[in-house]
Amino acid sequence: LNMAIVPYHIWKNLNASSYFGFSQNTTFVGGGPFLISSYTPSQSVILIKNPNFWDPKYTPHIDKLILEIFTSQTSQYAALSSGQIDASIITPTELSSAQSNPNLKIFFSQTASNYFITFNQNPNGTGNPALRDIHVREALAYALNVSYLSKQGYLGYATPIDALVPVQSSFYSPYLKPWPYNLTLANQILNQYGYNYGPNGIRETPSGIPLKFNLYVVSSSAYAIEQTLAPILVYNWSKIGVQVNVQIYDQATVLNDMKHYNYDMAIWGYTG
Repeated sequence: LNMAIVPYHIWKNLNASSYFGFSQNTTFVGGGPFLISSYTPSQSVILIKNPNFWDPKYTPHIDKLILEIFTSQTSQYAALSSGQIDASIITPTELSSAQSNPNLKIFFSQTASNYFITFNQNPNGTGNPALRDIHVREALAYALNVSYLSKQGYLGYATPIDALVPVQSSFYSPYLKPWPYNLTLANQILNQYGYNYGPNGIRETPSGIPLKFNLYVVSSSAYAIEQTLAPILVYNWSKIGVQVNVQIYDQATVLNDMKHYNYDMAIWGYTG
């Protein structure tokens, strides 16, 4: 379950409903192979080897690990190229440059990256109520070319699938295909259910609410691909009379607005 072992005598006194993580002045408590030596917000986390880790097979072979925090993928890759840092994940757009750098060694690995768009359908939130209609969401899905998005995000280094099980797994099913790209059908659905064009060229609900949505994207370098794909989503949806505005915020802001349903849609992703 990927659950951590933690000291009961300390954590039993914490109120889980009001505890939202640590701050700079928190005393860190855990039971992993590393201990947190120091934490400087927005700069770095310094880890040291835990000599008392419970499983000797996984006791670290390094004494100290410094995790530097970068505000953008560009600055992170620049630090890697200059030798400021020893290792980093790179994006496909940086691969060509990295391959030509004699000081860098590239390691390829197979993984599954999951990208999804979450729609705010809570009637008590502030999201556009049109997203509560499954036909609107279907039209939005038909208007996205998944293969093209994958090519733009990963430059040909990824295979689009329609499951959480990756291609290299023996449990992967080749019969599950990505949602088909069909602009004609997307427009037909919106026409059929009364989402006609308004005077400004944007479709409206039968009650006159424009299909104008805000799309949240996280600003950190870990979401570089989402940032690349967001303008393509905007362009695709404009083809069916839907206007989408990209709003880029830090992760804490996005999560807080999602938690309180104060958003329309957000593109999210994680790698397993």
